[in-house]
Amino acid sequence: MNQSQDFFSNLKALQFPELKALREKMDARSEPDIDILMRSLGIPVTKDKFELDDEIPIVQNRKVVLYIRSPMIFKGKLTLPKYHIFHCSTLREMQENRQYYKYHASSRMDGKFHLKLSPTNELSLQELVLCWNCLTELKSKFPNCIFPKRPEDFPLEDWLEPFFDYSSEDWQKRSKDCRQEANWTCQECNINLESDPHLLHAHHKWGTKFGKPQVLVALCIGCHAEQPGGGHRMLKYYPDYEEFMSKYGEGWRSYHHPF
Repeated sequence: MNQSQDFFSNLKALQFPELKALREKMDARSEPDIDILMRSLGIPVTKDKFELDDEIPIVQNRKVVLYIRSPMIFKGKLTLPKYHIFHCSTLREMQENRQYYKYHASSRMDGKFHLKLSPTNELSLQELVLCWNCLTELKSKFPNCIFPKRPEDFPLEDWLEPFFDYSSEDWQKRSKDCRQEANWTCQECNINLESDPHLLHAHHKWGTKFGKPQVLVALCIGCHAEQPGGGHRMLKYYPDYEEFMSKYGEGWRSYHHPF
């Protein structure tokens, strides 16, 4: 691949056999296949598997949906639970009351989740709606992004989708526009990479295709590799990262580790 070509057109390589072999050689623990979570019944929320990244629920470096399997009965009527994608006031209250054990985490993108509706606790697939508190707090947290007005219109698939199609012409243009607007300078460490544009990436803050251009930021490959989630740390194994550290490592390290 031509070094001047945008790095992101090769992000699919994170699934290639060569990388898997490299990880096994390094005795690195593989992350579970996202398809397993998508097709499965979900997994119980436990402290060792669950974390928050900027108030967004994460399991194994992937965004997840949290939901309670048991519906409520209010005034004799069955009420389906809402699903959560943000550590909203509802989840905070459940956490304070030590009720997190009631939740399951899933990566299903169709908005359908397994609930216990029968007296025998048999699981039934039901379509759920986003929590209103999640939507309200997301709008406040990310004011530059466009969200639907109604929870039932929330594009869950876009939210959970891990990557853009980085090989598309549209992404190539957006990436170039983002980096040009930043004057080919990393917006975190301020290193100018006009002479080495392939070492400057357009990073999507959420690591997904959800959102608008306002959530793109120009980052050098060094800073990009330090971003949480989405497999960013794997950038450190690419030749471009080694090249960056060889040319700019001293200045980059002085920014991140001034003392």
